[in-house]
Amino acid sequence: MAWFIVGTFYVAMAAAALVVEFLFQAFGLIPTPGAAHAATLAITFKYTTVLDLIFLAVAAALLRRFLKTGGPAVLRMMKAPPDWRPPLSGRFDCVVLVNSRSDRYSRR
Repeated sequence: MAWFIVGTFYVAMAAAALVVEFLFQAFGLIPTPGAAHAATLAITFKYTTVLDLIFLAVAAALLRRFLKTGGPAVLRMMKAPPDWRPPLSGRFDCVVLVNSRSDRYSRR
């Protein structure tokens, strides 16, 4: 069934492309090859480049903080079953545990 949908979408896409091409030809909207000019590309250093570098540095700082403050351990704890108890390493001042008999949270 999935392949039927993929095939149907592909045929619809190809048919739509042909219809658009023929309409552009009929109305003369396709430019002649001599009228099209390719712009020369060069590497430029604009304000967006500076913003990209600044936000790259911010992302690197946040990733470093995540790794230094035990972020991967927290993610492992979140993926663990509800009755799993994390080792008390002194990093967390409060651990939230799920009571298996009810939906309430208990603090230790």
